Amino acid sequence: MPVSPLALFLSGTVAPPPVTFASVASINTEGWSAHVTSPPTFDPVNTPLYVAVSRAGYDQGGNATTYNDYLILTQRVRQAYPSQASLDATRCAMSEYVYSTDTVVGVTNNSTVASPQPVANWVTPHRLTVGNTLTAEIVAFHRDARKNAQVACVVFSATDGTTTVTQTVSAATVSGRTGDQNAVIVYACSLDITSLNNNALITLNAKVYPWLGNSSSVLDSSTNTPGLGSATRGFTPRYFLKSTTLVATPRVVYVNSAGNDSTGVASTTDATAFASPCLTVNGALGKLMAAGVYDNAIIYISNTVGTGSGFVGFGTQNVGALVITRDPRVSQATAVFTLDNTFRPFVNSALTSPLTSPAVRFTDLTIKRSGANVLFGESAGAEVEAIFDNVTFDNQSVATTWLANTSDYFFGCTFQNVGTTVFTCVGDEHRCYRGCTGDLNGNVSEVWLHVGNTWTRSGKLDHFGSGNTPVGRTAAGSITAFNKFLNPIITGDAVIDLGATENATGIAIVQNLFENIGTASFPLLGLFNDGLKGNSTHLILHNNAFTGYGVGGRSNALYDETSGTLRTHILQSFKGNIHVLVANKGDVFITDGTHVGNWGYYYGVGCRGEFMQFNPAGSGADFAQVYYGLDANIGSSLTVRNDPLFTNYQGTGGSAGTPSAGAGGGTYTLQGTSPCKGAFKTPVLPYDLAGTARSSPDSSGCYA
Repeated sequence: MPVSPLALFLSGTVAPPPVTFASVASINTEGWSAHVTSPPTFDPVNTPLYVAVSRAGYDQGGNATTYNDYLILTQRVRQAYPSQASLDATRCAMSEYVYSTDTVVGVTNNSTVASPQPVANWVTPHRLTVGNTLTAEIVAFHRDARKNAQVACVVFSATDGTTTVTQTVSAATVSGRTGDQNAVIVYACSLDITSLNNNALITLNAKVYPWLGNSSSVLDSSTNTPGLGSATRGFTPRYFLKSTTLVATPRVVYVNSAGNDSTGVASTTDATAFASPCLTVNGALGKLMAAGVYDNAIIYISNTVGTGSGFVGFGTQNVGALVITRDPRVSQATAVFTLDNTFRPFVNSALTSPLTSPAVRFTDLTIKRSGANVLFGESAGAEVEAIFDNVTFDNQSVATTWLANTSDYFFGCTFQNVGTTVFTCVGDEHRCYRGCTGDLNGNVSEVWLHVGNTWTRSGKLDHFGSGNTPVGRTAAGSITAFNKFLNPIITGDAVIDLGATENATGIAIVQNLFENIGTASFPLLGLFNDGLKGNSTHLILHNNAFTGYGVGGRSNALYDETSGTLRTHILQSFKGNIHVLVANKGDVFITDGTHVGNWGYYYGVGCRGEFMQFNPAGSGADFAQVYYGLDANIGSSLTVRNDPLFTNYQGTGGSAGTPSAGAGGGTYTLQGTSPCKGAFKTPVLPYDLAGTARSSPDSSGCYA
C-alpha cells in the first residue's frame, strides 16, 4: 500500500497535505468542474486552492488500492455566448477530472465520468512457432499516467486451453528490438511455457491496469472489442504454435536462380535442401505442400529470384507462419525476392480454430516489385496476415497498391522508391509499422499503429481511402508513438487527421517529433477540428515536439464549431508537449451559445506542462483556451517565437509574420537554459525519444 501524505506529514518528512477548499460544495456531473459557493479569483500558481480526492486504483502488482490526489481549482467558468463576458456564479474548473469512483470528504460527488480503459496494442510479430519460451511486447498509454509510467502494470497470460502461465510486468523498458529508429517504451514479457502442451496452439493475452479506476477501467485483450475493422488489428488475443520439434528441425527449401522447380527438394536436413534448390518461390511452395503443412516451413532465398507462374494449389497451414527469408550464407542485399507475378501462397488453409487467416512472414531479405503485381490472400474473410520483419521493400516506384485480401505488419523495414499510392487505406488493413524508415513520397497511410519509425516526407495518416472515402474503420484505439516525422508533406490536410465522421474513444499520440520545414500555413495535427462531426473521448497527447512558424505547423484540437452538429470532447490529456500553437474553437467562434462541448479542454483540464512557441489568441475570436493548464508556458505573440531553445533548430523559421523554409535535420534536444527544462512537474514517461531516463521535474518535449 502507498504511504499516505498524512502519514508522511506525521513522520515529519513533508509539509501537511492540502485540504479541500471550504467553499467547494459538490463536483458537477461532467467531472471537471466544481460547484463553489462565493468563489474567489483563483491564483493556481501562487495561492493554489485544492480539492482533496481519495481515488480507487491499482498498484504495480495489479492489486486494488487507493491514492490521495490534490486537484487544483484553476479558473472560474464563464457563461456561454453571448454572455461570455460574465462568469458563472458558482462553476469553477479543476486541474483534472474527478471520477465517479472518487471520494471527496464532505463534498457531494455528482461526477458521472469513469476512468477510461488504457490504449494499448501488441508491437511484436505473432503467429510464430516457439519452443519453451514465449516473448512479446505491448505499448500502453493512459491519461492518468504518474510516477514516470503510463499505466500501473500489465499482466500477461499464455494458455494451451488447459494450463495457463502468467507474468506481471510492473515497469516499462526501452525495447532492445533490432530495427527501432527511436526508443520504443514497452511492457515486455518472457513467459516460460514449458508446462504447456507441445504441438499446441498457444493463446497469449494481457490485462493492462491503469493507475486510477475500477475493474471496468482495466483493458483485457481477451474481451476487448476494437474500433471498426478486423478484431486482429486491435488489442485482442495473439496466437502462436508451440512445437519444440519444428523449432529444432524445420522443413526447408532453397530458391536459387540456378535451381530447378522439378528437381528441388524440401527437407528437414538443411544440407539436403541446399544441394537441390528450386528456381522460383512458387516452385518451393509446391515442394513444401507435397511434404506437409506450411507451419514454420522456411523458404531460403539465395540470390535474385522470382515468384514463378500460376498458383501452387492447396497449401495448408494450422497455426505457425510460413517463413520466407534469406539464405544465411548471403547478405540481405543479395537475397532478393522479385514480386514479378501475383503471389498467392495459400488456398484452403486448414487453420486451427479460432484462426481464420493464414500467415506468412518475410524476414531479413529484399523484396522488389515488378509492375502492379500483388500479394494475394484467399478471400476477404480469410485474408493473409503478411508480416514483414527486417525487410528492404523496394517498390520500384510502382504507383499502385499491392495487396489483395491481405493485411500487413512491418517491423524494422526500409522503404525505397515508394510510389504514390502504395500505402493508401483501402479494404486491406495496414496493421502495424514499427521501427521502419524511408522517404514516403507523400503517401497517405493508415493511422493505426505507428511506433518507433523515422519517416521522411510522410503524407497524412488517416483512415480514409481515395477521395476521402471512409474504409469502414475508425481511429479508436490508434497509437502514434516514438516516431520522427521529418519534412512531412502538408498540402491541405494535417499529418494526423482525425474526426471527420467518427466518434472515437482512446487515441494516443505520444513522444513524437514533427519537424516541419515548409512555409505552408497548414496544421501538423488536425484533431477533431474544422467543420467535422466526430466526438472524442480519451485523446492522449504527451511529450511531443513540433516545429513551425506562426500558424504553420500548429495543432487544431477539439473543436465544437460545426454548424448544425453539437460535439463533445472529454477526458483529454495534453501533457508536456512543445507546440507551435494550438487552436481551439467553440461557442464564441460560431456565435452560438450551445457549442460548449469542448469546455473541459478549453479550461485546461487534463493539461500540464504545455509549451507554445506562438500565441493562438492572435488568430481571432475564441481560437485560444482560456486556461492552458498547470505549468504552462505560452508565447505572447503570433509572429515572435517563444523560444524553447532546441539544441539546433532547423525547422520553419520566419520574422514579421512571414515564414521561411527550414533546412531540416535539426537536433531537438534542449539547451541547458531551455525554459522547457524541469518545467513539467509530473513526468508521464520513463524515457525520452533517445532512451535517456526522465526525472522529476521533467522537461516538456520529446527529449529530457
